[in-house]
Amino acid sequence: MYKDYFLKAVTIAFITPLILMSCQKTVGNLLVNSKDKNCNPDTTLKMDVNGWSYYSYATSAIVPQTATTFFNDADTLVGLGQAYRQGGRFQTTNVFNIKDKVLYIKWKLNSGGQFAGIIAQLKYDPTTTDSNPPIQNVDFLLHSTTGFDNSVIIQDNVWYYTRIAANAGTDNYTCTTSINNYSNNGGTVIGSKTTIVYTKSGYLGLRMGDCYGGTSAKFMLSEYKIASN
Repeated sequence: MYKDYFLKAVTIAFITPLILMSCQKTVGNLLVNSKDKNCNPDTTLKMDVNGWSYYSYATSAIVPQTATTFFNDADTLVGLGQAYRQGGRFQTTNVFNIKDKVLYIKWKLNSGGQFAGIIAQLKYDPTTTDSNPPIQNVDFLLHSTTGFDNSVIIQDNVWYYTRIAANAGTDNYTCTTSINNYSNNGGTVIGSKTTIVYTKSGYLGLRMGDCYGGTSAKFMLSEYKIASN
């Protein structure tokens, strides 16, 4: 009996932490953590500015990391508007394959009291403009402070939960945004859209665009997961 207790204690104290540590991996500069102790391919992207890039909406160039552009606030990424109607895009520094995957994104906006839009993206060429219609990217569900162009109306300083799920057997992905939690975990759905994604590998991004509040506008990203369901 004492032997069993001893082995259990050793497992908890030493073996389990080693298993969990082995589930961490680095993709480029981005540290990702596997979803569970079995080290399945589901990952949580670390909210660290050193593992993300911030692209200018106006120039499509990387914006240097400073206290007035792009920075960390605890475990949250913060991106500021660069000028009147010029926002930015959080983007992974590496390509991810989202085939048969589900993306979970937790974010919020502070528009500075003016119009601004937020949209999740799969970007193929980071240096191309975020055109409408998109050319080198897939735009999922558009959110804005006014409902412009049939977008989902959002409010400042509210956490939103966006879930982008592959539809089995098709090239379709359904993007659903909720408040309070994700749509599959009790959240209240405020909007949904299905988009065709033919090329499944790309850079993961979240963009704030057309921010009339200029440098007073900002958006925050506190969670980005790639899961199997």
